Parts: sequence; C-alpha cells; structure tokens
Amino acid sequence: MNNDSDIAERLLIYHAGTGRITFLAMVKVTTLFLGAFFTFIVVPGYIKAEKSEWEILGVALCGLIPLFFVAYTTSPFTTQIYIHLPPAARTSRPALERFIHGSLPPSTELTLTTMSAIAKPRYSTMQLGHLRPAKRRFGIVNYVRDAEGAIAENETRKWYNLRALTKFGVQEVKTDKKKKKAKGTKIRDLTEAWIWDAVKDKIEKRAAAVAAAKAS
Repeated sequence: MNNDSDIAERLLIYHAGTGRITFLAMVKVTTLFLGAFFTFIVVPGYIKAEKSEWEILGVALCGLIPLFFVAYTTSPFTTQIYIHLPPAARTSRPALERFIHGSLPPSTELTLTTMSAIAKPRYSTMQLGHLRPAKRRFGIVNYVRDAEGAIAENETRKWYNLRALTKFGVQEVKTDKKKKKAKGTKIRDLTEAWIWDAVKDKIEKRAAAVAAAKAS
C-alpha cells in the first residue's frame, strides 16, 4: 500500500501536449507584438505622413483584427486539468480508483488552466457538477461552466484580476492505453489521463440525465 505522499492532493489528469501549448503561446505573443507594432509604430507614422483616414484605419485594423481574432479563438484552449482529491482517495491506488469509478461527488473540485493574451497561465477552479458539455464558437468551446459558480468566484477576486472563465476547449489527446506505469513511479509525476476519461464520462451522463428530466 502506498502512503499519502505517493498521490498528490492536486493530481494532473489532462495535458494538452507540450507541442500544442508552446505553439499556441508563440502565436499569442507574436500576434501581440504584431498588434503593438502596427498600433504604436505604423499608425503614428501614417498620421505624421498625413495619410488619408481610410489608410490609417486600414493599417490599424491590420494590427487589431489578428489580435482580437487570436484572443477570441484561443482563450478557451485548456492546457491542463487538475483534480483535487480528498485524503481518503489518496491512501492507496485502489482507494483512488474506487473514488473515481465509484462515488466521485459533483462537489469534487477541478482546476482548468488556460492562457491569457500574453500566454500567462489562468487558473479556474470549479466543482465537477458545475461543468457541462456544450458546442460554442464553431466547436472551439466544448465545455461550459455554470454562470453562478463564475459569479461566486469573481466576488472573491480583486478588481484588477481577470474575470473567471466560463467557456473551455478541451482537445482530444491520444494516449497509449497499453502503456503501464513503471513499478515504484510516483503518480504525481504522471498525467493520470484515465481519470479525465472517467470524469468526462460522468459529466456527459449527468448532462444527459438533466436533459432527459427536462424533456419528460
């Protein structure tokens, strides 16, 4: 039997992939610099050269449109998901599996990580029961958070903090299900993708049950 130190209190259950995350961060930062270049260098140059208003507006839009487009389409992109485990679920591997496949109450907390406009991590912590599947922004968003939870979280944030997110895009990640964990390897060092599969299944079943109840 493993002791508590073998299983982290906050366990990583989803990772979008280093390649995806790095590429997206580069796109965000590059677009930000591009927008700043057009806004603070090119546009003032056009104004100084007394170009027409339409030319100045066109140049300004060349910097602003990509910036807003990238922000709109990439803000829901979820890089990591963590599950917060109670002490009883961390006593051993079998206890963890029983908790995930058995009880796993809706009050179980999840932390979803996204990226800000400058590629800085943004953390959104919510109860599992407040997350439901959805199709928004042409399929970019596939999970949404209940507004009540976001409002409650915003009340605890300072005025200068970013507002809590309610829309998330969790991409499918191919995993080798045949790959076994090395004996003696600590769980905290690995991504427990099987937990996200179980959590996702419970979210979908709960949403289906709610839809069926409303239809009846």
